[in-house]
Amino acid sequence: EETSASADTANDSEAFADTFATSEESTKARTGGKIGKIHTITLENGKKQKVVEFYYEGGIKEFVAYLNKSKEPLYENILYFEGEKNNVYVEVSFQHNDSYNESVFSFVNNINTPEGGTHLQGFRNAITKTFNDYARSAKLLKDSEPNLSGEDIREGLTAIVSVKIEDPQFEG
Repeated sequence: EETSASADTANDSEAFADTFATSEESTKARTGGKIGKIHTITLENGKKQKVVEFYYEGGIKEFVAYLNKSKEPLYENILYFEGEKNNVYVEVSFQHNDSYNESVFSFVNNINTPEGGTHLQGFRNAITKTFNDYARSAKLLKDSEPNLSGEDIREGLTAIVSVKIEDPQFEG
């Protein structure tokens, strides 16, 4: 089926399941729009003449909630952080769930970067260091024990990483 995605304003719709066959297609389409404080995506299916719009007033935090809705969260609150330094704006939201899979979507200047990049590697390094530092300071890990691996820390992780920078360099 032919589809297109564009930023617009409207309300979220459950009709998506009727228009597109799989949740994977739904997730791919949802990641095609603008990422920021308010996230709206318009999807058009040319064959059935259906238009479906997804609106995330809560931005990427609400998007993480949507991605985790069929899973059991390991903690109640979805974590959200944002900041700007040296003209680089970073926005991150994440929550762990009971699955074994890591599900991370990354964006640069609102463009989905499915192959990752330095922004995603930086996030993975930061979350691994933060969890290990906390585990040591809270005496959950003894000095003689090795650090937790990044793969173990990211098991069951759902996250959105969005950066906005001047003159990004895309490969691929």
